[in-house]
Amino acid sequence: MNKIELVLIALVLPILMLSQNRLDSYTASNGIEYKVGDKIQLDIGSGCDGKFVYVSVGGIMITMDAETNMLPATSAGMIMRIKKIKHYRTEVFNKVMFIMGINSVTNYNMDIEYALRVGEVHPNVYIESESNLDSGTFLTKEIELDALKEQLDAEEISKAEYFDKKRAVILKYKD
Repeated sequence: MNKIELVLIALVLPILMLSQNRLDSYTASNGIEYKVGDKIQLDIGSGCDGKFVYVSVGGIMITMDAETNMLPATSAGMIMRIKKIKHYRTEVFNKVMFIMGINSVTNYNMDIEYALRVGEVHPNVYIESESNLDSGTFLTKEIELDALKEQLDAEEISKAEYFDKKRAVILKYKD
């Protein structure tokens, strides 16, 4: 790290720290109110090779290289829990960041508005139930297809919806 980077960090970090507010909840542009403790499912990364641009490694594991901090494409489908919600505001900067976790010591930063806008987060979906997803496991094609079949059998969705959603799941896992 060169001297210019250190000086910039030394100047910008105190400004950001002074202008941050911790929130208990935040209503995003999609109309969903997210609260500390809620769970969010990642969709598909918007960066090169499917990397996540707006969900990245944070906390003590963060590096100076933004690309290294990006979550890999294999993170698609991962369930993350909101640990903190922070609102950063200055004269030129107004951003809400979620500090996320997956039951490990590593924290992750999520710029929720941009993540929603580019589709890195499932829109209008957050998971409140306590299940085996709590450990930050990945959804698989089989799990998603089984869930769709259960919805069809319970007549929660029509056959047309089932086939549309099934096709979307198959395309999602096509590799």
